[in-house]
Amino acid sequence: MRMRRSLGRAIQILQYLHEREGEVHTNWSIARALDITCPVFTRVANQLRKQGLITSVQGPTGGYLLGKSATEISFYDVYQCFEGKLSIMGDDEMQTRRWAWQNHMIADMSSQTILSLVS
Repeated sequence: MRMRRSLGRAIQILQYLHEREGEVHTNWSIARALDITCPVFTRVANQLRKQGLITSVQGPTGGYLLGKSATEISFYDVYQCFEGKLSIMGDDEMQTRRWAWQNHMIADMSSQTILSLVS
């Protein structure tokens, strides 16, 4: 399964925020710590924010925090932000097998929290 680079960046951002839970971090400080550009960080962070996985705090001391506990964020939640829902199309005789594989993948990805990916 091929995934976008943004998905990897998202996991890095979530890991960074988890390791510093409760602290507000600016986009610049996170981007610098992860060695990515601010525009890349902003694009990925906006997707995560739209899904409620991170929150932004406005104001002079603003920045980003985890939107949920890291134990509540599954890999599938992050996957859906960038890849959409996992779905398999087809009308051939393999469709039943494909649906079973898809359901297995979704269940497996949903059981993996971001903590299990980065620990």
